[in-house]
Amino acid sequence: MTSNILNYVCSANDIHITEEEDGFYRYLFALCFLGFALKFYILKY
Repeated sequence: MTSNILNYVCSANDIHITEEEDGFYRYLFALCFLGFALKFYILKY
């Protein structure tokens, strides 16, 4: 369930970003990246 949310958030990064929204989308991308890193860490063990 969480991975589906992460995939949705990641797909949101394909939207053309305005300068105002840049910080917000960078935050989403950071969450996405951390989510996949955590997922990889969990699968490793």
